Parts: sequence; structure tokens; C-alpha cells
Amino acid sequence: MTPAKTLNVWVIDKTVPVSDFQEHKGLFWTLNFLKVKDQDGRNYNFHQDYFGFFPKGDDYEIREIKGQKPDLIYLADTYGVYSNDLNQENKEGTRSSLVYGGLTEIELYKIKAQLKGGTTLVSEFNTIESPTSEKVSSELQKIFGIKWSG
Repeated sequence: MTPAKTLNVWVIDKTVPVSDFQEHKGLFWTLNFLKVKDQDGRNYNFHQDYFGFFPKGDDYEIREIKGQKPDLIYLADTYGVYSNDLNQENKEGTRSSLVYGGLTEIELYKIKAQLKGGTTLVSEFNTIESPTSEKVSSELQKIFGIKWSG
């Protein structure tokens, strides 16, 4: 009986080595359960309504942050995708070369620009950890008012 509400949400997920979307799927379920719609009145779709890494078979696509002013920015995961994870399950969890990951200075600048107008920022713990640079991590710690101890 609750009416739907419109909320512009930026979801950033840089850790999608396979098409299971586990890092942000729960958030999208919650948004849809609460009848939160995008700017076009559609339900949020965890397959496409995020910025970051999109696996495409043996290839991939990167979608950069852009769009109308968000009401909410959700940093789901910035750990990234490594070559041993790409389009396969890395059961041993072995570290390989980074394909894509870490929050960049440009992305941080875009996020900070949105915060001046009352946008809410939510982040998971690993956003300020490697492979995000120390400089970006330090700025994020200031935004959140925390000191990362590892």
C-alpha cells in the first residue's frame, strides 16, 4: 500500500569478476522491496544500474561515474578484479595482477562534488583499503571522520 518513491542512486561496484553481482545485489533487492524507483520510474536492476566493472564473456566494460545529482552514493566494493578472478571462480583466492579496481582521485572528486548538496554517502570498509591509493584513502577517512587502523 505504500506508494513508490523516486531516488537517484549511484552504486559503484568495481568487484564483479563474474556475473553474480554479489556485492550489490542485496542493496538492489532492498531498493525494489521498498519501492524505490529510478529517475525514469523503473525498478533498479542489479545487472545494469551501477558504475564500475561489467564482465562480458572473455571481455569487459567499464562504466564511469556520471549522471544527474544522486540522492545516495553507495560504494559497494572497490577491491577490484584480478586476472585470476576474471570470468572464473578463484577458489584458491590466489592474488594475481589487478585488471581494474581501487577508487581513483577523479572518482573521489566527482563524489565530493555531490556531497555539498546533501547527498548521502555509504561505503563498505574495503573502499579505503588497497588497491585504493593512500591519498584517496586519506581523503575518504576525512569525509567519514574515521582513522583507518587496518
